[in-house]
Amino acid sequence: APKNKTLTPTWIFNAAMLSDPVDLSALVTMSRDKPEDILNEIGLLNKMVEKVLNAPTKNKRIDRDTRLDVLTILGNLSKGDEWAKEKIKKVLQGVSSWFEKYVAMMEGADATP
Repeated sequence: APKNKTLTPTWIFNAAMLSDPVDLSALVTMSRDKPEDILNEIGLLNKMVEKVLNAPTKNKRIDRDTRLDVLTILGNLSKGDEWAKEKIKKVLQGVSSWFEKYVAMMEGADATP
């Protein structure tokens, strides 16, 4: 009989990237319930930043909610020990200045009545 294989966080992320819009809710839950599973996955956090946070705004599959999901995941993971906090800090250095402009733009959009 085949072994019951748990899906890795990277597999879940890659599968989510195929959906439209991209849905990262399974990883948000994992970041809250089993943060070490995501923290120990080599390269996954950098991939999230590269493919979601630094994605061009014209990519309609990656919407504001998808970006907020990645920030929620990073926030959940940074609640851990010093090692976790340092890892998240390093990953966040990969967020481009584009994202800062995006946040400013979205804050401006929210202020509009």
